[in-house]
Amino acid sequence: MAARVAIRILRVTALIVVTALGVSCSASKSGSETSAGSDSRVEGSSASDPTSPTAPTEATDTAAALALLNGDIEVLTDQLGDPAVASAARTVLESGDAEPPLRFAASYVWANVGDDPAVLVPLLTDPDPAIALTAAIGVVAQGGREGFAPLIAALTSTNALEYYDTGEPAWSAANVALVQFTGIASNGPPFDANASQLALAQQRWQAWLDVNAGSLSFDAATGVWTTS
Repeated sequence: MAARVAIRILRVTALIVVTALGVSCSASKSGSETSAGSDSRVEGSSASDPTSPTAPTEATDTAAALALLNGDIEVLTDQLGDPAVASAARTVLESGDAEPPLRFAASYVWANVGDDPAVLVPLLTDPDPAIALTAAIGVVAQGGREGFAPLIAALTSTNALEYYDTGEPAWSAANVALVQFTGIASNGPPFDANASQLALAQQRWQAWLDVNAGSLSFDAATGVWTTS
């Protein structure tokens, strides 16, 4: 049975829980099937206690780190604090030739513990929506404006994200991330949004970005974007 783990973004002073999505425990290079879970509740807008990745007792070597990326996401999550895992993820992403499951695992790691949004920027146009959305969350979380447009574009997508076992639609994950990193909830959409509400929310967020793109400022200490 696939376990539920959160996509977590490690910031300078705190671990921000972006959204509690169920990630399939099998994201191997061969590509395992994922199943939709019964609980699709997004917890990113509710109060939750941040928890840090388990610190490894010994530094993982490169080969072991690559094995983690090709294996169980739950085990990988427990090793997010290992520099070798982050280094292996960066190597995979910069190679540009990894298969989708491995690209997802690497983008998941870098979105959580990376310190350079430029590593994820090429993935914003990845043909796999789950990878592109994970990259967009990571880019915005690490101070990259480039991630906002893909998040806003995803607000009308009702497709379930591959590699996530809750049946989470793309628009819901994008919505949680936008609210989390801007502190703006008034643009919507509501969590039970219909198609017209999704389209309206997308228009509002796009108008917000059009007006504020040049004045957006990122506070690395809080992980929140503001406009000046």
